[in-house]
Amino acid sequence: MQALCLLFTSKRYFVIIHPSNFIKGVAMPKMKTHRGAAKRFKKTKNKIKRGSAFRSHILTKKSQKRKRQLRAPHYVAKVDVKRVVELIATY
Repeated sequence: MQALCLLFTSKRYFVIIHPSNFIKGVAMPKMKTHRGAAKRFKKTKNKIKRGSAFRSHILTKKSQKRKRQLRAPHYVAKVDVKRVVELIATY
């Protein structure tokens, strides 16, 4: 059984840390998923899917062809993929 480490933040308070998160005497915080990005992007096999703009309202003046094309899946551009992956990556 592994022992848990105690990290004292003040005289009254302490934090219990698992040894795997304890590196060279400093407790490393866990990386968290950006919840706003997690709701907007979905990871597929090789790409990152995103929502489509211009489909929420004022649809009567848009042609059927335009609305049909907006239904097609849209993906994040290659230049933005690295940034989005950092936000939605789970650790």
